Amino acid sequence: MYIEQEDILKHISAKPFHLISEAADELGVEAYVIGGYVRDIFLHRPSKDIDVVAIGSGIELAKAVARKLGRGAYLSVFKNFGTAQVKAGDLELEFVGARKESYTHDSRLSKTGRSKTTKTAVTLRSTLWRFA
Repeated sequence: MYIEQEDILKHISAKPFHLISEAADELGVEAYVIGGYVRDIFLHRPSKDIDVVAIGSGIELAKAVARKLGRGAYLSVFKNFGTAQVKAGDLELEFVGARKESYTHDSRLSKTGRSKTTKTAVTLRSTLWRFA
């Protein structure tokens, strides 16, 4: 499926993306749009729900974005899941942070038999946009 670059730029030039980008820059984290919002752009469907993954704390990024949105923004933090949600009018932003995973040498998840630490990877790179 193909989409014109103009269409992509139209979507990511919207105010929420500028605020997310500013907040991510201030926190020194990378942020990516993932999931249904990206899918819906390719399917030419409208969407107000935006999912964002931060390489760092998604909760801290959500807090910063909520501050930037101002009085009409409502922040919900779900610490048990490491996620947060910001609602402002009909806009809904959901944030999650990528995490590091550590395995001991005897873990069934360690294929090499050595201890290792890796970042959780997002495998669907075709549906991943980095905020510039």
